[in-house]
Amino acid sequence: MQSDRKLYLSILSVISCIAVVYLHANGVFWQFSYARYWKTANFIEVLCYFAVPVFFMISGATLMDYREHYSTTVFF
Repeated sequence: MQSDRKLYLSILSVISCIAVVYLHANGVFWQFSYARYWKTANFIEVLCYFAVPVFFMISGATLMDYREHYSTTVFF
């Protein structure tokens, strides 16, 4: 059996998952304005903004050819 899995989508998903964790963990630094690590936390948050749109794009990419594998009644 040949797998249809695309390695680049899996890697991108892992990177996006880590970025989302950083976004959620970064909220601690927003409690205190201009704290010691505020600029670093702000920089990391801006770098991680890509994660949520990438998850939507990955789900769209994996659903593009669902009709070849499933019928619409089975899928929904």
